[in-house]
Amino acid sequence: MPSDDRPHFLAFGGVDHTYRALAELGCTYSLIQDKSLVTAYQQETAVHLVLCDYEDVQLCLELARAMHRRRPLGYVLCLSEYPQRAAAAIAVELGLPTNCEPFAIEHTRDKFRFRDLLDALSVPNVPYRRVNSAQETEAFRAEAGGRIVVKPVSGAGSEGVYFVDAQEDTGRAFAHAQSVGREGVIAEKYVDGDEYSIETISKNGVHELIAATRKTVSGFPHFVELAHVQPFALGPRLGQVQALVFQALDGLRHKTGPAHTEVKVDDKAVHIIESQIRPGGDQLWEITRLTSGMDVARETICCLLGRPAPERVKTHPYVAICFFALAPTALAKEEILADFRPHPNVIRAVIDKIPGHSLSLTHSALRSGYVMAHHDSLDAAHSLARTEAARLVAHAADLEKR
Repeated sequence: MPSDDRPHFLAFGGVDHTYRALAELGCTYSLIQDKSLVTAYQQETAVHLVLCDYEDVQLCLELARAMHRRRPLGYVLCLSEYPQRAAAAIAVELGLPTNCEPFAIEHTRDKFRFRDLLDALSVPNVPYRRVNSAQETEAFRAEAGGRIVVKPVSGAGSEGVYFVDAQEDTGRAFAHAQSVGREGVIAEKYVDGDEYSIETISKNGVHELIAATRKTVSGFPHFVELAHVQPFALGPRLGQVQALVFQALDGLRHKTGPAHTEVKVDDKAVHIIESQIRPGGDQLWEITRLTSGMDVARETICCLLGRPAPERVKTHPYVAICFFALAPTALAKEEILADFRPHPNVIRAVIDKIPGHSLSLTHSALRSGYVMAHHDSLDAAHSLARTEAARLVAHAADLEKR
């Protein structure tokens, strides 16, 4: 039986993979979790488990103090976006090592602060402005050349994002972003270019670029992410992209753990769209592990513990994930998947939700599920995942007709 002097982490959000990693590394954990994300494994293995609004910093501080009194905490770990402010505040108050440094969190969760920081660092930036009305948004659009993106200051996952290139859409865009209710609205000049996400890991302030991911989005006006494929070779632009991303991470004072930075690249410039002090969403943490061998949870935990990083073992040369939206149906997701026979190279086919009524794909949470697949080239992996996702949607439609 392990003794009670095992390293004890306070963790937030996240998935079972992180908590299995903690157990395998000989650690215990207490968990503050959203009730929609809790699992049987977490219920069985957490020392303390509290289900609450983990964006409520003051509440989480009170909970952490109580946990710390009962069994001292040694580290704070948060690989999810929304509870990061609480994690950072607790780490500061209790004086604990963490992957959530307060300066980095405040300047990535707040898109306006992040743009201000890029200016201060002389990193190529885009015109931007905090806007408080449709009129202010339209005035900025006119100044910025006619094409802008309007978004919540602290949103995520395409939440509240709206592209505007005409005056008649400005009011709708501002209302859409404002309706999310996340600390106001920011408008940014829209820039053209190919879009990539850059996955990095930092250890004691030294950054490493692990992979670049090619993204496919739904386009105007909401830019919902539809596919990711990695690793993408940035070729001669790699050095420029890496230098800018590392400059931003240095400016953010990011010391430990993953970061996910979205960039746009055209013939002339690289622009940072945003950066987050967490792994990429949409299973990118898993895809990165499969293609590079870098397990973001284990490497972050080992860094906090002062241990050597585990050996990296690649599983597949190229992996793609494609998302899909199902038509409304009375079928259960288990019925749809029961007799679906995917290609042998499909890693997983998942249905997260089935819409109860017809709706537009305005943000990523409205996607129905995904197919993840591997292959021996970037384009082949993408093509297979896209084909199998379309086949699953068609399969669901056929079942509905029976």
